[in-house]
Amino acid sequence: MVQKLKQFLFFTQEGYTYEPSGIETQNLQILGDAEGINLLEAFKNLKLNQPYLKSSTYKNVIAIETVGEVIYNLEI
Repeated sequence: MVQKLKQFLFFTQEGYTYEPSGIETQNLQILGDAEGINLLEAFKNLKLNQPYLKSSTYKNVIAIETVGEVIYNLEI
């Protein structure tokens, strides 16, 4: 039996970013998304497929399983 892959989104509260105006903003940093039969496999795939994470020092990564459709390119 073939198991369906699940999609996960990985993010962290560590770090910071800047608003378009240049003002520093503390928020969640999206690290990426990955598929796997479970969370641990998806996390392994994330690390394999996102080479920039190899040199990162994130200690508190959060994951959430995405369900349903995803909408891209929304603007505030």
